[in-house]
Amino acid sequence: MDDFEKEDGETRVPRGSKLLFIVIFLGVVSLGLGAASAFGFEYKGFLSQTASLLTQTFRDVFQEKRQLSPAAEIALDNQEGSDLVRQINEGLLPGEKISSEKSGTDISFIEKTTTDNSEKKKEKTTATEPTVLNIGSKTKQNVSTTPKLPSPAVSDCNFVSQENPDRHVILNEIAWMGSPPLGGENASAAGNNEWMEIKNVSWENISLTGWRILDQTEKLEIVFGDGDSLNLGEIFLLERTDDDSVRGIAANKIYTGSLSNGGEWLKILDAQCGVVDEVDASHGWPGGDNTTKQTLERDAENFGWHTSAVSGGTPKVENSQPKPAERQTPSSTTVTPPRYTISVATQGSGSGVVTSSPSGISCGFDCSEEYISGTTVTLAARPDPQSVFDDWSGACAGASACTIIISSTVSVVAAFTSTAPPQTGPTPPPVPASGINHLVISEVQITGGSGKADSDFIKIFNPMAVAVDISNWKLRKRTQSGTESSIRVFPDGSAIAPSGNFLWANSNSGFSASIGANVSSTATLTASSSIALEDSSSVVVDALAWGSGHTNPFVEGAAYPNNPGANQILKRKSTSGVFQDTNSNADDFEIQ
Repeated sequence: MDDFEKEDGETRVPRGSKLLFIVIFLGVVSLGLGAASAFGFEYKGFLSQTASLLTQTFRDVFQEKRQLSPAAEIALDNQEGSDLVRQINEGLLPGEKISSEKSGTDISFIEKTTTDNSEKKKEKTTATEPTVLNIGSKTKQNVSTTPKLPSPAVSDCNFVSQENPDRHVILNEIAWMGSPPLGGENASAAGNNEWMEIKNVSWENISLTGWRILDQTEKLEIVFGDGDSLNLGEIFLLERTDDDSVRGIAANKIYTGSLSNGGEWLKILDAQCGVVDEVDASHGWPGGDNTTKQTLERDAENFGWHTSAVSGGTPKVENSQPKPAERQTPSSTTVTPPRYTISVATQGSGSGVVTSSPSGISCGFDCSEEYISGTTVTLAARPDPQSVFDDWSGACAGASACTIIISSTVSVVAAFTSTAPPQTGPTPPPVPASGINHLVISEVQITGGSGKADSDFIKIFNPMAVAVDISNWKLRKRTQSGTESSIRVFPDGSAIAPSGNFLWANSNSGFSASIGANVSSTATLTASSSIALEDSSSVVVDALAWGSGHTNPFVEGAAYPNNPGANQILKRKSTSGVFQDTNSNADDFEIQ
């Protein structure tokens, strides 16, 4: 048998050969010490490396059933070889950069070359392969090392990316300050009730599987799983830790991690790690208030940000839309230029309407408006039939259009003269002093009798000479105990013509269709309740309460004291077709 014999496919070394290896290695040590002395090596480092090589080699020689292979080969005949040994002893990890005064070698990028049938093949070195270090020749070939392991990553996606977001899904609202305290919560607990929204602003439904939200430290990571999706126009609510961050509104997803009150850089990444949306608030949030708990909301245009007009924000509903002066700059400084009011009045024997450009004034409905200082406002007078416009007084004069550059509070009066022929006959009875310049609730029915408890309706009347746009206006109700709920939000495009009506009715059993209602819902009206008509800014325009024993009702003055019965209508009083409005429900209504 040869000196090296095969047994069961493994290499076995004869005892005589083992003794020969010992003699050879003792000789290598002696020569190495001499070389170290000649080249100025530090003995400690060299002996440490030599001991390591001897240990590995002895294991290879004396251990049974182990394939023999060289552990490492280091050329010691030049400065580069000595530098390598020194730096290994100084603690550099495998795969880190190695250099010397004479020349640099980055072994992270050197490949091992093997020869097979005179063809050179290159292959990456793996941790399980034997490694060969042959440093010292100018060609520096035949060098390989164990590759450096990557640092653990929080996610498969890298936060750092230079691509621009396409924003078909956006970060819509962020409660970085938490939520208002509820139910005896202390400030700290309320501050932990953080939440955020994303919104689909594309034209298609989107699967969120594999998407994620990351902050710049990659410590906050929200990963979307199978089944997470976002329909067209849908708002997706994410609540921190549990479903109590927003009381009474169910979260679409619960996450862990917190947002810094000093600011964060957040990104939405899709399943391919592409940037969908981001907010770079690393130098401070562009909106929101930690004291009032007003949230950070996305603008309706240009993807800017503003502070919500509502404490606690608008979770899972459309964002509030503050006036431009209330929006904030990226430095989180509130822009508050001065605002001044224009007040308009009419006088004379005739009548007419005064409107403004920019919009805001439509007198007689709305006779005053605030404008930012420096705004140019033009007022126009339009006389009613059988009236003519005479002239302006106050801040304007003459009969031409009135143009004002806002710099202070001003008043303007428009004069109209009647051209109607003088009346003959008895003098009509005096018109009640209504002076109504807003929509009013004119009729209410709360029951149609036995089996028709939901035959309810509310009629709204426009007493003015101009049409009123009531898009997104709403009817609300409160029960006798004060519990509040919505009756109906009026759709876009809803309007009431001058001297026109607008009718809501209950939709059960086809009642609303039977009376030709403009809008309907399944809400019902009950005894000893109250209702309110609110404009699109949730300002109460008119209110009515009936019955007794109310807790915090919608009401003007005192409630009408009785409940209407079956098919009875609680109706606003009128004289000669002119409704009465003394701001007291008890005085202004009667049952018919």
